[in-house]
Amino acid sequence: MLPLRAYALNLRPLLLEDTLATVVANVSLTAVDFDDGMPECELAGIEMLWDTGTAVTIVTADILSDEFRTHLSDSIHNPYRNENMTRVQVSFIFEFSNTLFQHDTMALVVNKEFVPKMRSDIILGQRACLNRIQYRTIPREVLEANGETIEKKFWGDLVIENRVDIDGTLTPYVNSEEHR
Repeated sequence: MLPLRAYALNLRPLLLEDTLATVVANVSLTAVDFDDGMPECELAGIEMLWDTGTAVTIVTADILSDEFRTHLSDSIHNPYRNENMTRVQVSFIFEFSNTLFQHDTMALVVNKEFVPKMRSDIILGQRACLNRIQYRTIPREVLEANGETIEKKFWGDLVIENRVDIDGTLTPYVNSEEHR
């Protein structure tokens, strides 16, 4: 078996409102607790706003499964809930077109009425999510100035190189294709 080699994960995010980067992935979202059997929610082709201006990750409740919402409504979550949101520790498994990776973080679950433009989606926030990912951004204008043709629907490129795992370990992305 060949050793895994580190590589950069290149994503081409979509352009939202001619300004904001959104990444699209299949997402498996799991509540994290000490109990077995925590609910999972599978989201196919979900747009996630890559938002360095948002402090924490936000998930709108309407995209979650009934099982996940029922779990969040349990009285055990009362200390983590107010009238507008529930704070929850979640594990995301992101399946992009060229890689799969897991990221654990705290997130706020809110009704979409509390999200700008009432979007139903996930907003990847700065603290505990984007702050734990080493990435470079290459806007469309820079790619075009370098002679690359890029469709107007794309923001540019996000190049993800490393992440900090929940235990504080710096982990490079690895090329799973070379491992086969």
